[in-house]
Amino acid sequence: MYCAIFTVAITAAAAAGNTAVQPSATVAAIAAVISAVASIIAIGVSVFNYFHVKKLMYVNTISAQRINWVIDVRTLVTKFINQYLTAYDPVELKKLYSGIELYLNIEENLDDLALHNVLEKYCATGGLEPDELIINAKKSLTSAWSRMRIEAGSSKRYNKKITKKLNQLPFENKQQRP
Repeated sequence: MYCAIFTVAITAAAAAGNTAVQPSATVAAIAAVISAVASIIAIGVSVFNYFHVKKLMYVNTISAQRINWVIDVRTLVTKFINQYLTAYDPVELKKLYSGIELYLNIEENLDDLALHNVLEKYCATGGLEPDELIINAKKSLTSAWSRMRIEAGSSKRYNKKITKKLNQLPFENKQQRP
C-alpha cells in the first residue's frame, strides 16, 4: 500500500513538471510486485477467515443443540424420577421412558445405552431407589458435555474419532454394546 502511495506521489510530482523526481521502470516494477503480493496476502486472509467462520458457525450450532439436548433429557429424567417416586404407574412411566428414549443414541454411546437399560429396569420394577438411575443419567449428560467440549476444537470429519474417544472415557459401570 505504501509503495502504491509512493508511486502515485512520484507520478504526481512528474506530472506537475518536477523533473528532479522521475519514476524509473525499476521503481514502478517493484511497486507493482509489492502491490500484487499484498493483494495475494489479502485474498489468503479472506479465504482463511471464510473457513474459520464456517467452522465456528458449525461448532456454535452443534453446541446450542447439545445444550438443548441436555436440558430436555434432564427435564424428562426428572419427571420420570418424580413419577416413579410419587405414584408408580407403569403406563405413565412408559410414556416418559419413550420420550427419553428418542434422545438416546444407544448404538454409539455406551452411557446412553446404560441409561436405556436402567430406565427399562425402573419401568418394569417398582420400589427401587433412584440412585442407579440418577448416576446413569449424570453419566449420559456428562458424556454429552464432554462431546461438546471435544467437538468445539474439531470439525465434523472427526466425529467418528470423537465417538471412539468418548467411549473410552473412564466412567464406572460401562456396559458393552450388544
